[in-house]
Amino acid sequence: MTEDKINILVVDDLPENLLVMDSVLKELGQNVITARSGPEALRRVLENSFAVILLDVNMPNMDGYETAALIRQRKKSSHTPIIFITAYADEVHTVQGYTLGAVDFILSPVVPEILRTKVQVFVDLFRMTQQVQRQAEEQVALAREQAARSAAEENVQRLNFLAEASNILGSSLDLGATLRGLLGLVVPRRGDLGIITLSAEQGHIRHTELRGSIQSPAHARGPSRDRKSCTPTLRLPCSASSRRASRNISRRSARNRATPIGISSPRPKN
Repeated sequence: MTEDKINILVVDDLPENLLVMDSVLKELGQNVITARSGPEALRRVLENSFAVILLDVNMPNMDGYETAALIRQRKKSSHTPIIFITAYADEVHTVQGYTLGAVDFILSPVVPEILRTKVQVFVDLFRMTQQVQRQAEEQVALAREQAARSAAEENVQRLNFLAEASNILGSSLDLGATLRGLLGLVVPRRGDLGIITLSAEQGHIRHTELRGSIQSPAHARGPSRDRKSCTPTLRLPCSASSRRASRNISRRSARNRATPIGISSPRPKN
């Protein structure tokens, strides 16, 4: 796969210097963009992202230091590497350049091999940074896709559950069979224990259906053909269960109204 060319910005007010820099850097096989003044360089920075900026210090009107300061003020280019091209090697200019965010100085006239080597380093860094950003964006997109898929699957399961419950409610006129069907829908898919209680007038318990899924100790030790989970179903008439059930189930004042299905020990989703 062919890699995209990386942008390199060269800023100098002299056309002959730009021509020399362009010819030297063309051997890197990247996209060399030139600017002849500080304001033009700022426009270029707004339009493109650069791996490195080669900036001449001695320019009329807006010199290289002022241009670098303005480049650093823009969020998009605040971390773009800047290499100053200068004929001065004194300590004062060097300190000033590094204070403004320069990463290096190159004396003019430039040595082509040194220039290409230094620029190539920043081109490689820029390319690696782009790769890391793309990978991060792909991971974020994948995480969002997985979250959306999980939400959709959960919604489908909820709709299927409601459809099955509606089918059970409308399939039989036998109250006990209907309640047992609802409990069979809940246990063991939604939880280990389900209880439905019908209360009569004044809060007296009229009917209770309980269904639990209990795993035998033998099954817990390991899989076996002879080891099966035990799913007891208990039906308690009002006369036998009212006292015991009233300890754990709140009384209901509405007449002939079923309390919500109680579920304990929910199982984690796969």
